[in-house]
Amino acid sequence: MFVRAKGLTEIIAKARDILAEDQTFIRWLEDDAESRLRARVRWPGDEHREADLAVTFIHLSGEVIRGGMPERALRLVREWREIHRRTDGKLGTTPGP
Repeated sequence: MFVRAKGLTEIIAKARDILAEDQTFIRWLEDDAESRLRARVRWPGDEHREADLAVTFIHLSGEVIRGGMPERALRLVREWREIHRRTDGKLGTTPGP
């Protein structure tokens, strides 16, 4: 989730409170990232089906937005796509540490 407002810590705390109160919420999952929330939730409309939900908060700090994404994020996506293309997809689908 891209966040333009200041006070990212407060925004994450508010989102955590809202999610915990939602009827689909089951429990929190462990995550060591400060800007991500992970939770086990019920699938809407099917109380027997569960899913892991991860929400990553990215503070934009006034970056230029194009098509809903900050310019730096677009550049990273393009770079990863090019690396993936050059390696014939042997690196997987998501960048690692």
